[in-house]
Amino acid sequence: MVYRVMKKIQILNGFWIRIIAIITMVIDHLAILLVNFDLMSLESNTYYFMRLLGRLSFPLFAFGIVEGVLHSKNIKKYLMRLGIMAVGITLAIIIIEKAFGFILIFVDNIFLTLFLGALSISLIKKKNWISFFSIIPIGLSIFGNYYILAPYFVPQYGIYGVLMILFMYLGNIIAHIISKKQAAKANLNYSDYITTSYYQQNVNLLYAAAIVIVNVIFYVLVKFIPSLNETILMFIQDYSIISIIFMILYSGKRGYDSKWYRTFNYLFYPMHLVLLYVILYLLF
Repeated sequence: MVYRVMKKIQILNGFWIRIIAIITMVIDHLAILLVNFDLMSLESNTYYFMRLLGRLSFPLFAFGIVEGVLHSKNIKKYLMRLGIMAVGITLAIIIIEKAFGFILIFVDNIFLTLFLGALSISLIKKKNWISFFSIIPIGLSIFGNYYILAPYFVPQYGIYGVLMILFMYLGNIIAHIISKKQAAKANLNYSDYITTSYYQQNVNLLYAAAIVIVNVIFYVLVKFIPSLNETILMFIQDYSIISIIFMILYSGKRGYDSKWYRTFNYLFYPMHLVLLYVILYLLF
């Protein structure tokens, strides 16, 4: 009975979780731009609700990074693509602001956060002396928020974002440990057990736990280090805990995938910001 229930609720594959992440991200950015174009009040309920929905996006993108590192056929190319996007977005921001004198609202680099998180995981996975170097991307995620790197090379969410990725990776490892014990207790081959909904539910629950734990940690931290709120805004970021719903519903399957769609995933972030800017600028 429990098996059937778990299997029945695991209805979202990776494709749909990515779509949900994209939609909530666009809603969040639209709210910020509407306020900056004086088309919405910062105190309005609509603005607050749109930002609340936007909080769901980052944990889902962090989940995508963990799954990407774990299942990538070529981790070097995966990291290279993330790195190129991080550098490319930074250069684009510098050119737009310095060459054209256009002041941008979004200068923190989400792809830098995703790259640092993915790099940290890939180094830790080595399980040798190279793993020690994972402290470098983790350190950069901390100091970047204090503009030690450069004003335009700042990872969005900072250490909060990288730790979210790392904790979800840790959750995946713990899920494997628990599943191996369960498989042994049930006298099943582990290769068979990981195809069951029991295994997937372990992974889902640990992903969800990682999201909750990171938010609780930073909710407490901002009480003692108020400056963290300048980059994380925990008074609203803690609503990202709601995203655990989608983690519980994850089927473990990738879903729709194609070359053009993978390219779309990388290019959509800068493209949607440019499109929103242009539309609002031309209309208002």
